[in-house]
Parts: sequence; structure tokens; C-alpha cells
Amino acid sequence: LLLHAESPMLFVPHLDACTIGARGEHGFSRTRRFGELVVEDEVVLSPPSQLCYEVRAQQEISASRLTVTIEEPAAGRLFVRFR
Repeated sequence: LLLHAESPMLFVPHLDACTIGARGEHGFSRTRRFGELVVEDEVVLSPPSQLCYEVRAQQEISASRLTVTIEEPAAGRLFVRFR
């Protein structure tokens, strides 16, 4: 999960740039560029199994939140939940 948040260009082919900004105790800010569109968001970390992407309203973008959690409902079975 952390690799995806810190290095999204490895996973999103149409992402042109990603800059990690200020880091704090519970996460970091970043700026992602998709052509002319620039998206600023905050990544909130809840190690070891959860992170949350928080995008505030900006230009044509509405505020949004995505929480990603790794769950183990049974021994040896891992699931990734997106909310």
C-alpha cells in the first residue's frame, strides 16, 4: 500500500508526475499531474494495514476520500478493501 502511495507512477501509466510534499507523523501530502490536470491530496497512514487518500475540492475536482485496507478474514487469506 505504501509503495502505491509513494510511487504511483509505477502503477498509473497516464500519471505524468508525482511530488511528495510535507511529511508528518501520520502521513504526507503529494501533488500528482495528469497532463494539464493537477491533483493535490493527503495520504493518511494507519500502519500496517490501512491508508486513506483525501482529496480536497480544487478546480473541477470535488472533495473525495478513498480508504484502502488489507484484511485477513481467515488465516492465510488476505483481502484488499477499497471504501
